[in-house]
Amino acid sequence: MRIANANVALVAQSQLQTRHTTQESLRSWTGPRPEPQRPNIPPQRPRIESAPPPDPAQRTRGRLIDDDELRETDPKLYLLKLAIESMTGKKIQMFRVPNQEQPATGNSGSGSEGNVQPQPNWGAEYAYRETYYERESLSFSMNATVKTEDGKTLNVGFSFEMEREFYYESSIRLQLGNAAQRKDPLVINLDVPAAKLTDQKMPLDLDSDGRSEKVATLAPGSGYLALDKNGDGKINNGKELFGAATGDGFSELRDYDNDHNQWIDEGDTIFNKLRVWLIGADGKSALLNLKETGIGAIFLGKVDSAYALNGQQNQNLGQLKSTGFYLSDKGKAGTIQQVDLTI
Repeated sequence: MRIANANVALVAQSQLQTRHTTQESLRSWTGPRPEPQRPNIPPQRPRIESAPPPDPAQRTRGRLIDDDELRETDPKLYLLKLAIESMTGKKIQMFRVPNQEQPATGNSGSGSEGNVQPQPNWGAEYAYRETYYERESLSFSMNATVKTEDGKTLNVGFSFEMEREFYYESSIRLQLGNAAQRKDPLVINLDVPAAKLTDQKMPLDLDSDGRSEKVATLAPGSGYLALDKNGDGKINNGKELFGAATGDGFSELRDYDNDHNQWIDEGDTIFNKLRVWLIGADGKSALLNLKETGIGAIFLGKVDSAYALNGQQNQNLGQLKSTGFYLSDKGKAGTIQQVDLTI
């Protein structure tokens, strides 16, 4: 082939998008854990009262302790201190606060209430989250009209597209002392668009240590996704919920996707064993299978959906962490959410 002349057009377009975010917070305190700031309350009329002499114990301040003493007396706390210093690049000073006598209380009952250990007189919370997103695309096209020396005319064209995406997320959360811990089971919303929590508390052994914690009750219309592992007809602890142990209920549920289609449906053996645990305001509960609630399939995808769930006095009861959806037998969609319960 000999080319006499040609008219050629080459077009290429590429695009690169990157997004990098970091969020970091560190908070510490002595005494009880501070509550979130509440709405302003109109000031009351001041009253003048005679104050008793100050208690010398109240004027006692914590004693600064060095790393050697902390390592010998509390090696776990020492290692956590080193970890936080390494992540934040900030030096942390540790104080030893003298123990204060607690008022005596009668305890004639038994059960989990009697097993509650006293809370430490200090606390700290550290949170770090980093995300990185990268997307690159390339499109190419060419068109040409080519004439050969033997008189032929060739009209040719060609195009292609390439695309790639990358997403990375890393998060760390440390809670020390009397910082409020959070456990995050999966919640199915049946008659409401999203989960809500009430000020009413209920005992629940979320961390499966044999002791119940008091957590906020789900508002009507929502229930916990559960698996009655021992078949006793009730939910005994966090091991029978999704996410309370690992912090990622969607990942736990994904382990039961036998056919790997990104859905928990009738093709998975766990489908008929799953239950929705409904708890009423009177404390009575019911375990319903998915057919009884009209759930046909649960999608295993999710998206971050952070939202604070606060009580009437603005105290934190929990946090919405992520949201996915399910399909009902009638073809309608509902939501499934991971809820961090404050304990």
